[in-house]
Amino acid sequence: MSAGMLAEEDLRALKTAFRRLIAAVGGLVAASACVRVSPSQLARYYDLNDLGTFPPLDVVTQLERITGDPIVAVEQARLTGHRLVPEQAVDSATLATEVAAFARAAGEVPAALCDALADGRLSQTEASEIGGVAARLSARLARISVAAKAASHSPAAPAVKGEGAPAARGPLGGRGGGRQPRASRA
Repeated sequence: MSAGMLAEEDLRALKTAFRRLIAAVGGLVAASACVRVSPSQLARYYDLNDLGTFPPLDVVTQLERITGDPIVAVEQARLTGHRLVPEQAVDSATLATEVAAFARAAGEVPAALCDALADGRLSQTEASEIGGVAARLSARLARISVAAKAASHSPAAPAVKGEGAPAARGPLGGRGGGRQPRASRA
């Protein structure tokens, strides 16, 4: 293997990521309806016995746009020592969605480790797969960070008393006419 070639486990990790992307779209037939490639060709792209055939970038990009999840891009970033961070959240409601998605996925790392150790040993491929799961969770955490930042700067986000932003103003921009504060209960 030359210095510029990827190791076999890296190639397998990319194929596995593409298989997850196809599953996220809804399978081979659904994915092929969205791109310029047949179901059989898509299957070759994730076939672990064919490490010389990979999907074109436009196919990966289109499928990742459809799912809204950069599954293959996250794996590519991990393999080059990077991580993906989204540019910006769509809106402040994204925060709850991202936290919920992270919470659902958080058990994947220990589950993958337990599955890998079921035979009493951890292979390089299994360790790489666990790293891929952790990279996806890291990307989810980055999306939470972006969503939290967007929510904290949103004009629609209610401010905490004393912070001064939107909630401190009445619904008419501080010109009165809004709800009156409740009297405290003693």
